[in-house]
Amino acid sequence: MEIIEEVMQKYSSSVKIWNISLGIETKVCEGSMSDLGVFFDYIQDKYNIQFFVSSGNLNTALLRKWPIQEGIGEIDRIISPADSVRAITVGSVALYDSEKSIVKTNEPSPFSRRGPGANYIIKPDVVDYGGNIATDLSIEGLGMKGMDSNGNIIEGNGTSYSNPRVVQKFTSIYDEMVEKDMLLAKAMIVHSARMTSRNILSKNRDNIKYYGFGIPAVNVQDILKCSEDEITLVFRQRVPQGFHLEMFDFPYPASLIRNGKCYGEIGMTLAYNPTLDIRYGREYCRTNIDVSFGTYKYDDVSGKIDFSGEVPLEKSWDEKFEKARVENGFKWSPIKSYYRRFSKGIKAGDGWKIRIDMNPRNGLNAVAQEFVLIVTIKDNEGNDIYSEVVNGLRERGYVTNNLETRQEVRQRQ
Repeated sequence: MEIIEEVMQKYSSSVKIWNISLGIETKVCEGSMSDLGVFFDYIQDKYNIQFFVSSGNLNTALLRKWPIQEGIGEIDRIISPADSVRAITVGSVALYDSEKSIVKTNEPSPFSRRGPGANYIIKPDVVDYGGNIATDLSIEGLGMKGMDSNGNIIEGNGTSYSNPRVVQKFTSIYDEMVEKDMLLAKAMIVHSARMTSRNILSKNRDNIKYYGFGIPAVNVQDILKCSEDEITLVFRQRVPQGFHLEMFDFPYPASLIRNGKCYGEIGMTLAYNPTLDIRYGREYCRTNIDVSFGTYKYDDVSGKIDFSGEVPLEKSWDEKFEKARVENGFKWSPIKSYYRRFSKGIKAGDGWKIRIDMNPRNGLNAVAQEFVLIVTIKDNEGNDIYSEVVNGLRERGYVTNNLETRQEVRQRQ
């Protein structure tokens, strides 16, 4: 801790993104944060920097298969400081496989530790390629290429290999921004992971414990740009305590509305830095922001508006028990990511609306909370929904601006 503080005092004004591949053999549980995880949060807040932390590696005697073998229990849980709330924690998936490899390509590496973190926060946040192992514990042809201290090419594996891959992607996004914004870069790397890994995460609810939100795209331009058959909107805003934000009459693409039903895919990622307080144990995160995107309908009798949140899949947030929302609904989590495909269509209603709420823990008088919300709508049939949405927003009086990058991209903020 003393060394990290000393280094930050010297270099944090010029170096904002840090790769940290270390782990202490102290397993993280749902009930409390680790001391080093809390310290990492403190450092990132104090010096306005971003840590990337490897999720940790299992001992070779305890390697995990995929699908998971019975009796493995909790031995593969992440270790300190991978539970840091502010850090982006990175796990590993296999790049290569063979007849003797323990897992196959794109499956969680046998050694990569899994989440969740304290109070069911998603950890690792994302994964990338970190290697594989054969059943005889050899790694030849299965590991990742690197260099030793003498410049020789060697083969190795571990979450220390996957972590810097994500750092490089994050840094590429950050460097492309004319106006540097680490929270936005964080949201974009997670959003890319969620959209590129949506099939993996849809197969099994528990997959998120091993993959986090998925594998970010390799090419930074694939993260930054939009094709004509999709639209990505970025909202950067504040929401005060006791209030909510709403965007009514959202112009859902006309080409995705047929016979009174809406079709297409929607991916949505929310990122914010909640107030933290270690005195409250599992209730370490003290503020929560919720987002929902869905249809509304006017009730002519009551004069009220009936809102149906379609992404996430909740009719009414009040219907959910606290425990279920914490374990399965990302409540109190600093990153929330949702995806839904309307393959059979949903009722169009009178219009679409985005709603954002901020709620603090009991007794906390919270300041207005900054957040980044990224929403992607995609049409698998290739229609130009980008122009449809942009023109619809302008017709309704909304102001849209290009996300300024060093290269022209089709992205809106």
